[in-house]
Amino acid sequence: MSLLLRRPPGREAFPGDVFYLHSRLLERAAKRSDQTGAGSLTALPVIETQAGDVSTYIPTNVIPITDGQICLETELFYRGIKPAINVGLSVSRVGFAAQLKAMKQVCAKERKRMEGIPQPIPRTVEEVFSDFKGRRSGLIKALTSDVEKFYQQCDPEKENLCLYGLPNETWEVNLPVEEVPPELPEPALGINFARDGMQEKDWLSLVAVHSDSWLLAVAFYFGARFGFGKNERKRLFQMINELPTIFEVVSGNVKQAKDQSATHNNSGKSKSTGKMQSRQPEPPTKAVKMTPPAKEEDESGEEEEEDDEQGATCGACGESYGTDEFWICCDVCERWFHGKCVKITPAKAEHIKQYKCPGCSGKRARV
Repeated sequence: MSLLLRRPPGREAFPGDVFYLHSRLLERAAKRSDQTGAGSLTALPVIETQAGDVSTYIPTNVIPITDGQICLETELFYRGIKPAINVGLSVSRVGFAAQLKAMKQVCAKERKRMEGIPQPIPRTVEEVFSDFKGRRSGLIKALTSDVEKFYQQCDPEKENLCLYGLPNETWEVNLPVEEVPPELPEPALGINFARDGMQEKDWLSLVAVHSDSWLLAVAFYFGARFGFGKNERKRLFQMINELPTIFEVVSGNVKQAKDQSATHNNSGKSKSTGKMQSRQPEPPTKAVKMTPPAKEEDESGEEEEEDDEQGATCGACGESYGTDEFWICCDVCERWFHGKCVKITPAKAEHIKQYKCPGCSGKRARV
């Protein structure tokens, strides 16, 4: 066919000579008329590779014809490196001497900048956790400090959009990648559609929940890819679990939890002490942690001394009172018991209005 068309068969003598057709398309993609100055316009071919392999037939056909190539990688894009150029495979075959001075200066600066960008793939637990924290910080910014900008970008009239957190602590709203399956797990699709008809706070909480699940998916994707063992996966989860979730940050639960924890720590002991002091002058009506009454010398006789002796020991096991133990008093027989002996915890005691020990459970309270 090539010979009949008076075209040289070219390399490997393919019918129609694909190499020749490529070269003809690229080198003379457009021809200007003589009235406009003549000359030809060189095309910029775009080739989609399979798994980034530039050694297949089509790329190797085009590379010898062109004056260079720029190789983009999806993995670099997801790590926040933009433009996502693989500086090792990207080449310019235009001689340095043939370049303009201004171009030389720009290229020199850009080359240094690109070479300075770290491009390691997270392979250890610490590197995966660092990647997780960077993406998490970017997502939190989108849903808190940059919420107005994020809200505007999620127009329900647009196509399906995803919220991406990047390792360099930035974020972006973009269309999902077209490759199937994708290089990394994809976030929730169509967050902009969910915005329509929802309160802003509820919508942000929904996006936060999906973002949390996506972060975990990405982290454990790296763990599976690089063969993390049981202990490594456990350690990674423990490190992640130390951080509050994005949903907790967006909904304000983190601050509330801290306030409640501080209040509990500051007032827990004083609250118990106050109850103990208020209960000692009269017979207890509620089961709380109390100090058994101390022995007192008065004129009431031997009976009160015996009662005091009984109050200083556990009515179940007979052991003496310890300051670091939880005790509870029976409202019927007015004897003291270890909480562990009668299976009563401080939390459970707070909800008991009148406590009866196992021996008095069938008796009435004294008047």
